[in-house]
Amino acid sequence: MRGLRIPAAPDAPPPVDLIVSLHPAVRALAGGRVVAGGSPFRLVQLTDDGARVVAGWKRPSPIGAAPGHRRLARRLLDAGILSPHPPPTPSTSDLTVVVPVRDRSVELGRCLEAVGAACPESPVVVVDDGSTDPAAVEAPCAGHGARLLRLASSHGPAAARNRGLAACSTSYVAFVDSDVVLPASSPGRLLGHLSDPCVAAVAPRVRALPPGRGLIGGYEQRHSPLDMGPTGGLVAPGLPISYVPSTVLFVRRSAMGDGFDESLVVGEDVDLVWRLSAAGWRVRYAPKAEVWHDHRVHVGSFVARRHLYARSIGMLARRHPRALPAMWVSPMLVLPWGLLAAGRRRAALAAAIATTLRTGRQLRRLRGQPYRLAGALVARGHLATGLALAHAVRRSWAPPLLVVAIRRPDARRVLVAAFATSVVQDALSTREPRAVIADVPIRLLDEVIAAAGTWDGCVRERTIRPLLPSWRLPDQGATS
Repeated sequence: MRGLRIPAAPDAPPPVDLIVSLHPAVRALAGGRVVAGGSPFRLVQLTDDGARVVAGWKRPSPIGAAPGHRRLARRLLDAGILSPHPPPTPSTSDLTVVVPVRDRSVELGRCLEAVGAACPESPVVVVDDGSTDPAAVEAPCAGHGARLLRLASSHGPAAARNRGLAACSTSYVAFVDSDVVLPASSPGRLLGHLSDPCVAAVAPRVRALPPGRGLIGGYEQRHSPLDMGPTGGLVAPGLPISYVPSTVLFVRRSAMGDGFDESLVVGEDVDLVWRLSAAGWRVRYAPKAEVWHDHRVHVGSFVARRHLYARSIGMLARRHPRALPAMWVSPMLVLPWGLLAAGRRRAALAAAIATTLRTGRQLRRLRGQPYRLAGALVARGHLATGLALAHAVRRSWAPPLLVVAIRRPDARRVLVAAFATSVVQDALSTREPRAVIADVPIRLLDEVIAAAGTWDGCVRERTIRPLLPSWRLPDQGATS
């Protein structure tokens, strides 16, 4: 970890006035005394009093002042069973906006204009990371009243953000990239999440600044790696949202410690989020707050950036060895898929049935139909495992499987199924026939670039960890 310090998170309950509700995917069982859901999925048994409290959170409601209620809320928030709905913070006076920039003076002017409108009470610090034309960067800063700090030569976005962070004295800091447009409603929404004293950082949804031009622009608009999707939640290794980009990131200054790792040329945001998680802090993704970003529209820049993102996996695996396996494996859930790939369909079905029966026996204490519930849970687990396997095949195992596929038809079927899965997932998320057809070649190119970048990063860093599965999820606070 190179000795970068992050202070330990406080052991504090959530605010009494924080509005929470049960996540839509959570189910109440056994008369409300058991809730099923969360990330990772779990069953949580409640006392009768706890069941009554949770029943009151089926609709958005304040946590309340009772210590027991606040402890329960913390437990369920951390499990992903409760979702927070903090009201927007009305003032940005305790927020400083840090904008790292290198050249891009036109985009900087547009960014500062939007920041000024969205955060009128916030000081703004622009850090020039060794621009080739410093005067061009100075002009928009002077025009919008931003403080300008200059690095004599380029040291990368991590160093620029750290320089800006060191110049801040407010409780909260917003890192905003220079090619971003910040809507007026987003800062208050994001600051609202930082009212929880255990939340160190929160990120919005990053959407493409319209219009998306051409095949690449349209694909980026629908499938950008900066867009983490419409569903919010906690961010940590092993969770559905494992990282958020620092394109826009609101942070608690007291949690930042030594800040970003300046030795990383890419992936410094993922590394920061995982170090915060390892120290016990919560990081949240809040897609109700949206920002607009200049996505790439040319093939050359698209390929270079996607390869660089994938190559960072090797560097990150060195720092967080247990956070980046090819996939997390549950033996009972992956066994049927292995049998199916080997052509043993009856054995695969038998394994799935055995898992369902075993799970049903474990749920017999619940009222209702435990085996019906077990079937639903196991089916959900098999689907998630199948998608994870397809992702691992595409990103980590495709090169050796290509060699095997020369002689083995079953290996060819596995490869075709894995790449077809990504196309089907795009179709289900896009739901626009013309866009789906246009996206197919770009999606396949994207997957090939990702696999090449993953292997390139592993070779450069001399690690095979991202190419291997892991049999258990990382413990929170122990990712490194």
